[in-house]
Amino acid sequence: MKFLRLIRAFFGRLRHLGPGVESYYLLGRRITALQASPPAGYRLVVVTGNTDPHFDDLIAYSALQGIGSDWCLQELRDGVFMVLAICRKSGGVAGAAWVATRAHAIDPIYHRFDPGPLGSWMLNAFVSPEHRGSRLQRHMVQPRFVRLLAMGKQFAYAVVRCNNTPSLRNYLNDEFVPVVRIDLIRVAGLTLTNFRRLTHALPMGRFTAKVWPGSIFLHFCMAG
Repeated sequence: MKFLRLIRAFFGRLRHLGPGVESYYLLGRRITALQASPPAGYRLVVVTGNTDPHFDDLIAYSALQGIGSDWCLQELRDGVFMVLAICRKSGGVAGAAWVATRAHAIDPIYHRFDPGPLGSWMLNAFVSPEHRGSRLQRHMVQPRFVRLLAMGKQFAYAVVRCNNTPSLRNYLNDEFVPVVRIDLIRVAGLTLTNFRRLTHALPMGRFTAKVWPGSIFLHFCMAG
């Protein structure tokens, strides 16, 4: 216990170093059926493979976000599915959201996250600037939850940077709670990653370092 207190104090001091520190939350909640009206002026569709009617729309919209078609195809093969918000007036894609149901890389923290057999991970969600303010990001949660429940999933997770106030607010409004705090601290070319569990009300999944073992990367996990 004394060693654990020393480690916590060490990371507490490092977090105050400034620009070399990046902090994220793993947010989570239990999946339930949401009673929400569809967004006015939009329809929501799910894409699970390259034979779906809106697959080409997904590819075109992803390209606008700098995401290539090869990535989309590989994600679909790996069990990821996408929800698209289609504007009824123009017929174009207004937003998109991805969901993973298996272990998946989280590039900003250099780790893979496995949500477990009953979990899922809410990947990227994009809304085009001209459609922001329509609460599409929140509306796209409902079809994701409907499909996840049908797949037997019980938990949903998302990773959000601590200073991304709009995204944090959206998830907290959707009853997500902080499960793990993740601190990346870079000191003299060394990256220290600390995972601190904030609640035991939800399982926390499993993180594995993408570059582990490595000479410039240290990984710590504290139960909290």
